[in-house]
Amino acid sequence: MAAQTLIGVSSSVFGPTVVAISLGVVGRRLFDRRQGRNQTFNSAGNVVAAVAMGLIGYFLSNRGIFFFVVAFTIPTLWALARIRSRDIDYNVARGSDEGGQEAGVSHISALLKDRPLLIFLVCAVLFHFANAAMLPLLGEMLSKGHGRSSMMFMSACVVTTQVVVTVLASWSSIKARQWGVSPYC
Repeated sequence: MAAQTLIGVSSSVFGPTVVAISLGVVGRRLFDRRQGRNQTFNSAGNVVAAVAMGLIGYFLSNRGIFFFVVAFTIPTLWALARIRSRDIDYNVARGSDEGGQEAGVSHISALLKDRPLLIFLVCAVLFHFANAAMLPLLGEMLSKGHGRSSMMFMSACVVTTQVVVTVLASWSSIKARQWGVSPYC
C-alpha cells in the first residue's frame, strides 16, 4: 500500500513538473512541439520498456523485471542531471508571459471556479478509474492458464495502447500548432 501511495503521489507531481520545466526551457511559442515530442518519447519508451519487461519475464524471471527497472534509473538520473537550471526561465515555467511580469500565486479556489477545467478534471478522473481497472483485468483474462507467457500478454496490452498514444502525440502536436490553443488555456 505504501508503494502504491508513493507511485500515485509521485506520478501526480512528476507530469506537471516535466510540463513546467519544458515550458520554462522552450517558452510558449515552441511549447506545443516540445509537449508533443515529450509525449511521443514517453510512449515510445513505454513500448520499449513493456517489450523488454515481457521478454525478461518470459525468458529469465519475474524478478528480473525489478532489476531492469532499477538499472534504468541510471540513465534517467543522467538525463535529469543534464538539465541546467540556468536554461529554465522560472517565471515562464510558472505561467507568466515571456519577458513579462512574474506570475502571481494562484489558489486552488481559482481552479475550482473554472467550469470547463472542472468538467475536464472529472472526465479525466473517471477515465483513469476505469482504465486502471481494465488493463490488469484484460491481462489476467488473456493470460489465464498460460503460465510463463502471461508476461507477454501483459506486455502486449501495454504496447498496444502506447503505440496508439505515440502516434497520437505526434499528430496532436502538429494539430495544436495548426488549430491554435483553446481560449480556456
